[in-house]
Amino acid sequence: IAGEPENMNEFLQIDLRSLHFITLVGTQGRHAGGIGNEFAQTYKIKYSRDGSR
Repeated sequence: IAGEPENMNEFLQIDLRSLHFITLVGTQGRHAGGIGNEFAQTYKIKYSRDGSR
């Protein structure tokens, strides 16, 4: 979600509605209009059981 340094506070929140054990996360890059491929070099995963950030 955060593609540039000024967007580092952007996030994606997913409500799974019940307890799940996530064992794998994948990311997908994109082709950057003829100037090469862009992809996330780092990302953080945070979780909550009560929906708080």
